[in-house]
Amino acid sequence: MKIQSIFFNSLVIIALALGWQSCQYNACKARDIECKNGGICDLGECVCILGWEGDTCEIPVNKKFASHYSMVRTELINSTPPAFDNDDTLVFTANTLDRNKVNFFSIRDSVTKLEGHVRENALTIPEQVLAGYMYRGEGSLNGDKLTITLKKTSTDNAFISQITWVGKQYETF
Repeated sequence: MKIQSIFFNSLVIIALALGWQSCQYNACKARDIECKNGGICDLGECVCILGWEGDTCEIPVNKKFASHYSMVRTELINSTPPAFDNDDTLVFTANTLDRNKVNFFSIRDSVTKLEGHVRENALTIPEQVLAGYMYRGEGSLNGDKLTITLKKTSTDNAFISQITWVGKQYETF
């Protein structure tokens, strides 16, 4: 009789546990949320893996950088400020093969097309040598405002320049 009682109590506990578990609210199922590109639904919202963003992880992270930016450019050459600051336009394109990379160039210096790596709103410009100069830098995009600091050094170290751009994204027609 004691064994039957223990068995019966065990069945009741298991049934209650399974019933309670199946009655828990699941926001992901209730809202029929389907996360894309490896994202996982948690408490009704998609948590995206690195390189993706958006409500359902459908947007490559580099896409938000792809635009034209109206910038103010300041440059220190060999630690000496220039006589003037200049307006400039930076053009960013999203790399279609790697969602974490962008390419960009200055309209004033369209010969040099640099590569940047994107992580969320941060931009890292890894060391790269183009046309006799070594470039590296960093920046950030906050809403539609872009800030970049770039160090440009001649390969013989005779010329060192630090360029800072600050500006705003604009629509092209």
